[in-house]
Amino acid sequence: MKRTLNLLLYLLLFSNLYSQIESSVKTYFPYHIGDLWQYRYTIGALAWTERIDSIFVDTNRIEFVRFKRFYNDGNYTFVGWYVIKDSNLVYEDLLPRIPTDAISKLLYKLNAQIGEVWKSDPVEKWIAKVVTIDSKMIFGKQMIYKEISYGRVTVNSDTIWWNTRTLAQGFGLIDAQLEPMAPVYLNGTIIGGVQWGFIVNVHETAILPDEFILRQNFPNPFNPTTTISFSIPKRLLIRMKVFDVLGRELAILFEGYKEKGTHVVLWNASLYSSGIYFYRLETEEGILTKKLILTK
Repeated sequence: MKRTLNLLLYLLLFSNLYSQIESSVKTYFPYHIGDLWQYRYTIGALAWTERIDSIFVDTNRIEFVRFKRFYNDGNYTFVGWYVIKDSNLVYEDLLPRIPTDAISKLLYKLNAQIGEVWKSDPVEKWIAKVVTIDSKMIFGKQMIYKEISYGRVTVNSDTIWWNTRTLAQGFGLIDAQLEPMAPVYLNGTIIGGVQWGFIVNVHETAILPDEFILRQNFPNPFNPTTTISFSIPKRLLIRMKVFDVLGRELAILFEGYKEKGTHVVLWNASLYSSGIYFYRLETEEGILTKKLILTK
């Protein structure tokens, strides 16, 4: 009985310790829907504003964090994904892409220690290395930060270091030197509904499409929710429907008018069994159909 009790206490202690370690790893890269970060150049001009608008988890427990980044100097909006594996590997995956493609750039290894090196982009021979771990005041709080350098391996196996990023616990990216851009720093952020620093209102200017496009759903395979995006070149009456492999109509995801631009609809397939389905976008411009896979 005593050995059993000691074993239970040990497992509880180990579980708490593991939970704390995992939590501390995640604090370098906080993310919730609605979180926002705003950066300025060191010369004072506003650089960009980034906002998280959706989060998905696929069947392999990989998290996909979709963000929109509005660049003030170029006055355009950029959309991409952060892909998080094993709680501490953060990839940056850019759109447009096919969801079955390989995840692109390993941006952060959050539990890396000083001197630890990893392959950031094996194809382009980029590597990353933690060069500093220290603490400093950030928005009035003493926080631990990690400075990461990014370089490219030459044909002579030398490394030319080009970029740096600094991550702070609780705040994420706080400053960066990204070639050929000037250095930037975090001007203000909203994380978990709490604002730190100063935020300037930004009116995003999206690039409007001139094509009729139906994109592959994401994630795919999925369980039980997936996102379907499409673009239309003008105001149209549209219908988004889902069919089974026998061609039977199962659901109407949207029916009505949409303005020119890119739009997103969700399908919650919790009432349906695993299998192959088809989604169809119907407009006066034509009909587009794609396949999706539900895996439970």
